[in-house]
Amino acid sequence: MDKNLSAARGKLLRGMVLLSYAGLLLWFSLAPRLPRIPLPALSWDKLHHAGAYFVLTLLTCWVLLPWGIRQARGRLTALIFALAFGGLVEIAQGLFTDARSASLLDMLANAVGAFAAFGAAFLLFPAPRRDGGRSSCRSPLAGEKKAF
Repeated sequence: MDKNLSAARGKLLRGMVLLSYAGLLLWFSLAPRLPRIPLPALSWDKLHHAGAYFVLTLLTCWVLLPWGIRQARGRLTALIFALAFGGLVEIAQGLFTDARSASLLDMLANAVGAFAAFGAAFLLFPAPRRDGGRSSCRSPLAGEKKAF
């Protein structure tokens, strides 16, 4: 029972991290004035968009892992969630704020970050091996004879 409780707490914590990040991202996206970054190399808006949605997609993959969702489906779900979230945020900027406006270039930057994370997720969250972790290639050095 302690193991089940610990697993449930882990899922809850992961979900809270994702919701907190998504809420912060939403706040930054709808806030009338954003904090300024004094470094010119880091002040490029599209880099912020791509980076933010890269992190959102990877966090979503991380949250879906303990739910038993297959890695391929989890990565695709994370990608779709990030793209939909980014699209809805851009629509909200156009409809609900006077200081911000919707931008197709921002949506494109969001998508670039999400797709980059989708690719990175294959390295960070690899699918489990189907043979239970054993190598399907037997080495002749392991004492087995090869039949020719």
